[in-house]
Amino acid sequence: MASRRGVPRRSVFVLLALVAVCHSACSQPTASPSLADPDDRAAEHIEEFAAAKELFDGPGSEGEVRAMQYAQQYFDEIGLDTVVQSVPLVRMIQTSTDVYVRVPQPDGAPNTWALDGANFVVWAGQQQEQVALSAAPVVFAGYGIVSPEYTRDDFKGVDVDGKIVLVLQGSPHTADRDDLGALGEAYYGRPFYKFEEASRQGAAGVIIIHDELEPWDDIRAEFADEVITIEDADAMLAQATVEGWLSRPAARSLLEQASLDLDHLSLKARQLAFQPTELDGVRVDIAISSTIERATTQNVIALQRGELPEWVMLGARWNGLPTEAISAVTDAAMSPGESNTFGDGSAAAAVMEIARRLVARFPPGQDPRRGIVYTISTALAPGMVGLRYFSDHPSIPAPGPGDDLEELPLDKTRGHIFLDHAAPGHASHAIGKIGTGSGRVLSHMIRSVAIQQRRLVVLDQSVERRFYYSYSQSAFARHGVPTLYLTTPPDHEHLTPVQADAQTEGAAAAESFNLDASLLVELLTMMANTTHFPRESPPLRP
Repeated sequence: MASRRGVPRRSVFVLLALVAVCHSACSQPTASPSLADPDDRAAEHIEEFAAAKELFDGPGSEGEVRAMQYAQQYFDEIGLDTVVQSVPLVRMIQTSTDVYVRVPQPDGAPNTWALDGANFVVWAGQQQEQVALSAAPVVFAGYGIVSPEYTRDDFKGVDVDGKIVLVLQGSPHTADRDDLGALGEAYYGRPFYKFEEASRQGAAGVIIIHDELEPWDDIRAEFADEVITIEDADAMLAQATVEGWLSRPAARSLLEQASLDLDHLSLKARQLAFQPTELDGVRVDIAISSTIERATTQNVIALQRGELPEWVMLGARWNGLPTEAISAVTDAAMSPGESNTFGDGSAAAAVMEIARRLVARFPPGQDPRRGIVYTISTALAPGMVGLRYFSDHPSIPAPGPGDDLEELPLDKTRGHIFLDHAAPGHASHAIGKIGTGSGRVLSHMIRSVAIQQRRLVVLDQSVERRFYYSYSQSAFARHGVPTLYLTTPPDHEHLTPVQADAQTEGAAAAESFNLDASLLVELLTMMANTTHFPRESPPLRP
């Protein structure tokens, strides 16, 4: 006999039984069986990277060479095709900066005054020892955003060629809601986007008005002395001559010279109908002298070949992140002398051990369907420049002996997983995933594997405060490759803190490492072997 809704009673009993089983299973402790690997050498790798850092980890340094040679030798040892990709860098060290503002007076004579360097930070956008702007007009361009998704164009109706563009930091908000949704602070609000967009519009200078949500001294400390960029003459010529930041009080004073009010303009800038405003009569002279030093950093690229001309990637860094990035993740600056677990080489160690486990899983003659590319790169500010260079010059070891490289077709690259660190000092029952919209297929895969471990996948809860698009996590996403950045989530409700004694702390950290390593082995196996891996259309943004 059927129930009133046409569902057999037996099905109802089966459903109730499944609910009971699920409740029983879900109520079980989340502790997993030991995942320790007797051949694991992660601790050895971390010690080696720590020793390299003691020798200094700057580009081209003895410590960096030692670390990269160690990683390359290990990948060779486990049977992968391995090469080192050289990354040319330019360090621009400012020796002098002069900024003068000229404002016409009622009698026609200009009033010229020097802008106080304490409220103004500028650097050469192009890799030249001497850059200068003379009598450059100034245009206030709102938030400096051109967004087809939201039919927004802050440059409409104005020609900024040869001019200095002033833009507001961040993206427009209505109360606590970002008017550009997930793309607001995560992408369009980022400084790198504002510099690039204004340059695309033809601006000679791009200056961001500081919003006072972070200390002005932090901005000055990050940009005042030197800038490290990838050496690329063609790309740099496309950039604005000058880039920089202006404190809000200084911006207010500058706009007042043209009888404009910063608060009023900021309100208007939130509207789609906003029109850029030129500062009538205001002209700015900027002269910057820099000493240019060249160096070379390295990427280690290892390849586990597959049956198809398709690839998936796993990457990490071997050395530390810039201080501001660490603060963004931990939500608290580290105390002086506190151990920097974010720079301990654990992420690189995880990649090396995951590679060893995957080599064992796919012995000769049983290759995965897709090749797996492993990368270890550096973590220099302003972002992990090594991985950024790799994304712009994607390469893999060429077949046969030698250190030759061949192009890695990004349109055949199905996904990129990036690690920040492993064994973070917590026995974590959750894994954080940044880039929540950067690949639906990857999101489903990691959720499936995490469920098997009885773990939670915690989505990025505050993309505006994290660094998906600030650092190298954006590198491959900007080229249309689905990218997930995995980390320990900041929500401590999902973490079991490590106890104070060193023995318990070490055991918990090791268990956390093995949990993550096991998850990534299963995730990479799924990515490499799944039969149908649909291509997702760019742009792939959070």
